[in-house]
Amino acid sequence: FKAAGYKCYGVELGKEAAKYASKFFTIYEGEFPDLAIDKKFDVITFRGTIEHFKKPKAYLNKALELLNDNGMIFITSTPNSESICCELFKENWSQHVPEEHIFHFAPKHFDDFFAKKGLNKIWEAFPYDETPYANFENDIEAIAKAIKLKNSGAKIDFISPPFYKSMMSLVYKKNK
Repeated sequence: FKAAGYKCYGVELGKEAAKYASKFFTIYEGEFPDLAIDKKFDVITFRGTIEHFKKPKAYLNKALELLNDNGMIFITSTPNSESICCELFKENWSQHVPEEHIFHFAPKHFDDFFAKKGLNKIWEAFPYDETPYANFENDIEAIAKAIKLKNSGAKIDFISPPFYKSMMSLVYKKNK
């Protein structure tokens, strides 16, 4: 966005990370829901973060307060709890990291939340093929092995591979 001429802002909790990021764009330091921000924004992005927050609704509600009419909220690089790997591998799903990922979300959670707030989903994607993590043949072999183990009643004793729908990207638009 910056390269295209847009003004960019960020939020960072950590003091050192905020200092570093401020070299590139304006940074607000602190817990996002608690910050006094006197601007409105056209796009607010949560990139690989929402699952880490103890109070994700507070973060989403703060974003809604700061969103311009016709603005968009972009949730990306977020684990999808409705993925085949989550359902098959359970605690061995690569995105099941209880120390870090406090919540697991599916698209329906965001769809329901934002619909109640008057936003519509305008785009969704489940990146896999285009990521550096994709190795379709190896990944499908690992999934096939896990299915065989599950069907035989044996424990799946390895971590899931990256796979289609394991991660989600969603865009919601405020209509006014």
